[in-house]
Amino acid sequence: MPNIRFRRFPSSEGWEMDCFVFPNDETNGELIHYNQKKAVDFRGVIETGLFTTLDSLLDRIQTGTKSSTTKMVIGRLKDEKKIFFNLEAFETYLPNTTEAEIWRLINSIYQKRLKETNERK
Repeated sequence: MPNIRFRRFPSSEGWEMDCFVFPNDETNGELIHYNQKKAVDFRGVIETGLFTTLDSLLDRIQTGTKSSTTKMVIGRLKDEKKIFFNLEAFETYLPNTTEAEIWRLINSIYQKRLKETNERK
């Protein structure tokens, strides 16, 4: 089944997000904070249009080699092939680039999950 998986490495908040997105826009994953030894799962959350939007954005960028500056990895399973995209920090991209667009989209999902996590406390 086609899917997109992304892993957003920790930033100033200390949380990392690991998430699967399916063609029906269902997201499943977790937020992880290694210093706090905490993991918060989320399952079956629908993010309308996320899969199609991410899929079309990924069609517009090149795969990258993993480096010490990688801050997000996106893997896509499409037509039985796995392709990985390695992105550097958001600040390294010009605002109008596809990579910056991907970061803004993923960050909006991350902020929603982080807000829900903080509201559970």
